[in-house]
Amino acid sequence: MMEDSVNYRNWAGAKWWRCDLHTHTPASLDYGNGPDKERFNAITPREWLLLYMQADIDCIAITDHNSGEWISQIQDAYQSLKNENNPEFREICILPGVEISADGIHLLGIFSPEKRSEIIYQLFGKINYDDQIGDHNGRTLKSVDDVCNAIADLGGIAILAHVDTPKGIFHHYIEHNQVIDGISLVKKLSNQNIRAIEVRDLQSTKPPLYYDNKFSFSEILCSDSHIPYGNPEDRIPGSFYTWIKMGNTPSFEGLCLALLDGNESIKRSDSVQTDPNYYTQNYIHSITIKDAKYIGRGSSLTLSLNPCLNTIIGGRGTGKSSIIEFLRLALRREDEIKQLEEIYETQKKYSAVSKTRDDDGLITQNSHFYVQFYKDQYSYCIQWNPDGTVPSIQEITGDGTRRTSDGIIPERFPVRICSQKQIFEMAKNPQSILEIIDNAPDSGIIEIREKIEQEKSRYLSLQSSLREIYNQIKDESKVKGELDDITKRIEIFETSGYADILKKYQQGQRIRRELSNWEESWQNNKDILLKVADRILPSDFNELEDNPPDFVKDIIAVTKRLETISDIIKTNASEIDSIWEDWTLCKEKSASIAEIAEDEKKYHQLISNMADSGVINPSDYGSLIQKKYYLEQSLLDISTRKKTYSNVEKEAKSCLNNYYTLRKKLTQQRIIFANEILGNNPVVRIIISPYNDRKNAEANFREVLGIEPEKFEKDIGSIEDNTGLFKDLYPHNHRNCDSDDLENHVLQGLERIKNDIRLIYNGNDTKSFGLSFQKRLQKVSPELIDRLDCWFPEDGIEIEYRTSTRESFRSIKKGSPGQMTAALLAFFLSYGNEPLILDQPEDDLDNQLIYTLIVSQIKEKKTNRQIIIVTHNPNIVVNGDAELVIALKINTSGLTIPSCKDSLQNQKVRDDICTIMEGGNEALEKRYKRLTAGGHDV
Repeated sequence: MMEDSVNYRNWAGAKWWRCDLHTHTPASLDYGNGPDKERFNAITPREWLLLYMQADIDCIAITDHNSGEWISQIQDAYQSLKNENNPEFREICILPGVEISADGIHLLGIFSPEKRSEIIYQLFGKINYDDQIGDHNGRTLKSVDDVCNAIADLGGIAILAHVDTPKGIFHHYIEHNQVIDGISLVKKLSNQNIRAIEVRDLQSTKPPLYYDNKFSFSEILCSDSHIPYGNPEDRIPGSFYTWIKMGNTPSFEGLCLALLDGNESIKRSDSVQTDPNYYTQNYIHSITIKDAKYIGRGSSLTLSLNPCLNTIIGGRGTGKSSIIEFLRLALRREDEIKQLEEIYETQKKYSAVSKTRDDDGLITQNSHFYVQFYKDQYSYCIQWNPDGTVPSIQEITGDGTRRTSDGIIPERFPVRICSQKQIFEMAKNPQSILEIIDNAPDSGIIEIREKIEQEKSRYLSLQSSLREIYNQIKDESKVKGELDDITKRIEIFETSGYADILKKYQQGQRIRRELSNWEESWQNNKDILLKVADRILPSDFNELEDNPPDFVKDIIAVTKRLETISDIIKTNASEIDSIWEDWTLCKEKSASIAEIAEDEKKYHQLISNMADSGVINPSDYGSLIQKKYYLEQSLLDISTRKKTYSNVEKEAKSCLNNYYTLRKKLTQQRIIFANEILGNNPVVRIIISPYNDRKNAEANFREVLGIEPEKFEKDIGSIEDNTGLFKDLYPHNHRNCDSDDLENHVLQGLERIKNDIRLIYNGNDTKSFGLSFQKRLQKVSPELIDRLDCWFPEDGIEIEYRTSTRESFRSIKKGSPGQMTAALLAFFLSYGNEPLILDQPEDDLDNQLIYTLIVSQIKEKKTNRQIIIVTHNPNIVVNGDAELVIALKINTSGLTIPSCKDSLQNQKVRDDICTIMEGGNEALEKRYKRLTAGGHDV
């Protein structure tokens, strides 16, 4: 995402802004010192300001040495540039300020943007500055403490300037240790009005007293620019700055809060490699609700969102959960909770049309939801209405027009939506987490599962082919017996003396049939040629008076040429009659034909003689010969099919081996992925055990073979009781068993189970199982037996957590409802990069769990994925450092409307947190060190 992109910082709530809080103008007498001083000092306020605009600086503090002369001039130049729509104009926050020397130390005083040059001279009056205006050597006789207090009295903040360079407090202390003792340094640093220190070099040394007294000021980087042009290392506009997180626009209030906040809101340009506004490329930009029962009636409600952490707060019944459920509907995610019957039934009211005010339904017939979704720098509008009559997906082009786009919304726009009840239900059944892991796009598991299904389908198909081939070859012995009997009967004929006549007769008949077929193939060719001769002639051309003469002439020429060809074909057709006559004559003179006729005569004489003597009809010989041929061909086919059977059998075994290998790979990949997403998580971990879903293994086994629950309990047995087929499937100490050892043990047990089933199915009686069970298995379809070959218990999954790194991990199953939920929330926050939407996840959680398991995860993950949380807990909002807080309330018409929509840097937001959320004051005070009621601090 480039800065000139239409999407750059085009979102609601907090953003990172480039801030240079230490700059100089020609009002500083040392500005431009050097050979170019005259040229540099000729720069105008307008030119000076444009340099910072061109450098993409968002906020500047004008801090000349002991002068405020240029502040108002720059403010006026800014307004002129804005009014004239100058193409180089860029919004920039201008903060009046000054650099003052006290006790030989430079410090900055910075004030709100509505102040003008006069504020600096008011400060001079308070600190009795009567030295030369603009002189960097000028100094007040007041102490650092006095100057900081005077700045605060005028509504400003103090920052210790370039602390690690000459005239900086640390450098001064280290260089003059014999003059300034440690007590004096600590006193200066203890002034409550100092908000930050300007540090030029991150590697510079701080006095040990700084660490001993646990000072931790925000450390900012500024240009301290004294020249307008040059190389970046010369400290020109835009060369050094600090990224500071503030609200929708840079402001003095936002700056004050950010400096109190420290590293959460401060990033020096020399410590970050990329723009911190480079957030996830896939996020929900806004949701618009139109004409729901209690939201967006009359006037649509649009909530613009932030790509990082969004929190929705409000009192009970203000519509917070409704917004989440409307999002679920618009993003087509309602089916994800179907298996959770109670939750699903509750959710139905969000899609039910309300006909009267007392109906449970929360939408109207005119309801319309819009979700603007940014994906890979493209913008889309996803729509929903009760009738499904609106385009589901529209792409929003650069000029704002919309065009219909295709796709399945849940697949094309992935999000994860969870309520606290959903999470708790999943915590009770951790196996459901496997599905989430398996569907992770970047886990590589989807591809493995696809290959597993392909190999399974291929194996079942090969097994079906084997059964079909077996049915074709199983009668080999029977065919051989029939062939032997027929061969013996043929021998009787052939030794009776009549065989030669019979053979010649049959040979003659075959020749006559072949000749007849051959004659029929060309005898009618004459008629065919005559038809062709007629067809190639063109139709008559209708001569008109206005036809061009040359055109008619060409048509006549073409027609004559075609008539010539037609005549030739007719001549060839007549030649066929002559050929037929020649052939007939040739056939009548043929010695072979005469021989065939003689053989026919002998055969009919033989028939007559044999009939007179009562001997069997010699025509049986022909049928015996034909049957013998058929049986011999059948044996050849059987021989070929036996080879095919052998090859298919080998292929099926190979396929099953591939299936087993992929199944093992699936487990390994699950383990790898679980370690990747939670390997460094100090409070939550997932342990995956090969084929160790002991809870569901028996039910899955019964399902494969189609055996009803509770039937044949003694024979099938129980995993927990270690009986029946499942006896010793799992080692007794499986919880302490090495993963590889567990896998090998289970695989051996499965092989035994499958062999036992096949033995019974094939009719091998065994005393190990009851007769009824054996009979039932022998009635099972062969397809189910094949499916048993592909059956494995699902992998076991154990979620473990701890609330402190000093504790040992423990199973989520042993936790309280709150602990179970918190652990699973930590997993959700660790995994995935799609938007994560949570509805009141803190229910049942105490503040320690919220902070340990949730807030820390939110702060770590929110820059890589959008998080939207409906919450009643101020710790999530405040300590999670929400980039956007949406506070909801009910207006006089009973409709949901926003009370405020902004970042924590906004005073109204903080006021609403304190008003709406129990413990809001305490959370804000702990984060920002103190609480000033109604002030700009907190």
